[in-house]
Order: sequence, then structure tokens, then C-alpha cells
Amino acid sequence: FAQLNQISPVYYEKTYQAVPEAGGEKAFELLRSALMAEQKIAIGKTVMGTKDTLMAIIPREDGILISTMFYGDDIKALQKQYTKPDVNEQEFNMAKLLINSMDTPFDPSKYKDEYQERLRGLIETKISGKEVVAAEPESAGKVIDLMEALKASVEKAQKDKETA
Repeated sequence: FAQLNQISPVYYEKTYQAVPEAGGEKAFELLRSALMAEQKIAIGKTVMGTKDTLMAIIPREDGILISTMFYGDDIKALQKQYTKPDVNEQEFNMAKLLINSMDTPFDPSKYKDEYQERLRGLIETKISGKEVVAAEPESAGKVIDLMEALKASVEKAQKDKETA
């Protein structure tokens, strides 16, 4: 068993929803509720196909998820390191304020695959016999002052929260 937030997301591969078989509901619920109460996940191994597979049993409010995991040897160290510049306290506080002002519960219905939607539109246009013309490439963006951009974003987020 491990703490729920102790495992880096790079170790998770695929996620499945688990459901109990008939007669196993009580054991399933006992495991789910105990893991939830302790904020823990269970780590185990199973055989999938012909190979050992590491997995995590992750409790949720409405059930259990099982995520297959990579072994430590499968994870490569991050290759692209960067030099971390100094960040002054005002910039840091402004960035935290922006993050907190825009904090909302995750709603997956707000996110759409815009590429697929545009592609379907182009296909429909082509099917209807209209000509499809390539869009002009966007020009390179301009360099902006980070503090000014942060201030503007914080002000906008605060106005949006006040009107909501």
C-alpha cells in the first residue's frame, strides 16, 4: 500500500474501471472504502497476456480504478534539463494569485478535441462539394512582459469570479 499522492503520474500506463462480480460486492466495497478513508492505493502484480504487469488499485467515490503501471526500469530520466532562472517574490506571489483565482473543479465536458472537430468540418465541406483552402499560418507571437501579463490575467479572473 502507498499514499495516494506518492506515485508520480509517469508510472501510470492505462486505466481501467473495476466492478465486482456477483457475490463480491461486500469485499469490493470494504476495500474501496478502507482505501478511501486512509487515502491509500494498493500496488500489486498480475499477469496480462504473457508478462507480469505492475498495477495500482485506486479508490474513487463511485468505484475502483485499476491502472497498469510501468516498472522503474521502464522510466527514463528526464532528458531535457533547463537552467532554472531566479524568480523574485513578487512574480511568484502574482503567479500563485493567478492560479488560485482561476481554480475551479475539473469538468471534463468543458474540454473538446478541437482538431477532430475542425477535421470533421473539413470532411463535411469536402463531401458537400465545396473547395477546401488551407489556412494562412499564424505569425510568430511577440515577447510580452510577464508581470504585466500576470496582472492582467489576475484582474480578468477576479472580474470573471465576481460576475459568476
